[in-house]
Amino acid sequence: MVPSRLDPALVRKSAIIVAGIALIEALVLIVFHSIFVPPVLQHLERVPFFAWPAAVLVAVAYIWYAAYGLPTVRRLLFTVAPVAVLGLVIAVPSSILEEIFFRQGLMNAQRSWPILAQIGYSAILFGIAHGIWGIRGGWRSVAGAVGSTTGLGLALGALFVVAGRVVLPCILAHFLINLILEPWLVYAYAERASAPSYV
Repeated sequence: MVPSRLDPALVRKSAIIVAGIALIEALVLIVFHSIFVPPVLQHLERVPFFAWPAAVLVAVAYIWYAAYGLPTVRRLLFTVAPVAVLGLVIAVPSSILEEIFFRQGLMNAQRSWPILAQIGYSAILFGIAHGIWGIRGGWRSVAGAVGSTTGLGLALGALFVVAGRVVLPCILAHFLINLILEPWLVYAYAERASAPSYV
């Protein structure tokens, strides 16, 4: 049953979008499992204790920021609905794939650069990759999506460094964000896509 505050048509559209993204990312993980899976549990002994609460802090801060900035997400964040389970469907593959690519892959590939340049490079590419979520709202929304996810990328890049360049704390933070936010971010995207466009 869909709670009355949710539009069933938008729930269906959100489910299709999330399932499609999760399927693509899961297929990439399966096909390239030798690249993406082994790093997840490597070198955990190097992670200082404070990196774990820092990962949770990054997740909570970004969830609060997204809820503060997006009225639809703020309104629905604590809604109990079957569509919320989609957060789990996408959180596992996306957190592993994106963190190993953007943090461990890109930052380690540029290890000769200064730390701040590594973090900034990874964060900017991460933000650009997420700009698609603003397309339905025009250039202002694209800039907002790129800016907010670049900010998240900066936080995750810093977390990667303080975690001794071990990626699992970043995966944890990204997992929590997607678990809690993703169904409602996609619902907000579907809502914008269904609205009349005057641009």
